[in-house]
Amino acid sequence: MENSAPDLSSCPPGYLPATAISKVQRIHRLFLKALEARLGDSLQGAAATALFDARQSDLAECLATVENELFPIALDIAPHPGHAVLSFPIALLRAVLDILLAKPSGAPVAPTAHITEIEIHILRDFFEAFTGTLRKAWVPTFPVAFNRLSTGVEDARQMLNTSSRIPVLVLTSRLKLAGADYSFDLILPGFLIRLAEVRGVPSQSPDRSSPSMEAVVNGPLGSAVVELEAVLRGATLRMGDLLALKPDQVLFLGAPIETRFDCLVNGKAQFSGEMVAGANRHCFQVQNING
Repeated sequence: MENSAPDLSSCPPGYLPATAISKVQRIHRLFLKALEARLGDSLQGAAATALFDARQSDLAECLATVENELFPIALDIAPHPGHAVLSFPIALLRAVLDILLAKPSGAPVAPTAHITEIEIHILRDFFEAFTGTLRKAWVPTFPVAFNRLSTGVEDARQMLNTSSRIPVLVLTSRLKLAGADYSFDLILPGFLIRLAEVRGVPSQSPDRSSPSMEAVVNGPLGSAVVELEAVLRGATLRMGDLLALKPDQVLFLGAPIETRFDCLVNGKAQFSGEMVAGANRHCFQVQNING
């Protein structure tokens, strides 16, 4: 799919400067590039994406256009307050469901008006492909959680109506999947766009002295990405049991519940703590710093 850039002059004047929009577009293209590979792996087929349009609006107007043909998902933008939105056409979700469920050709076409709770559960990895790659694309600018909060259309409406009057930037992208063309929207609050612009401007300082170690870590190294692993040491498992593992199977390792996990940073143990649940994800709670 041709990766043509939208014309910034088409955005109406008002909320956001063109420089801020341009910065976010660069982040969005990184997201789309990673998304292509992620969807190709999970759906076992080629996927192509392109940024199609960027326009300024407000969240209330975007919610008013959400009809039966669209499925919105409310995302958090922690550590900042507020929400972002991913909006998918129902036809796209139906096409993904057909792939995931290996629907035979010529089978009756499912109704397009409603996505059931079971179908939403089946689509969870598809949604995670978007939120996960979106999260990674924003890391070099500043970390944003982009966790999925809503489970359905009405759920999303109730969450988003609390901040419906805020200015937003709507990024519309094209997605080519299984030989068909679709589009989806990412709706970002205006203040997040301005934060991205501010973080993209290097600070000027008359001080020519060498920066401190803390300044280096918070500056050039602050956006570096490292690999984290949570490791439960001392657990053993027979090879036969390992090969017999299946999804959703509970694995008994013989370790007490209170056993600590080591947190490895690029393969080296740096912290110890425990695994906890939070925001529909597994989290590592740091209790000790090694050394």
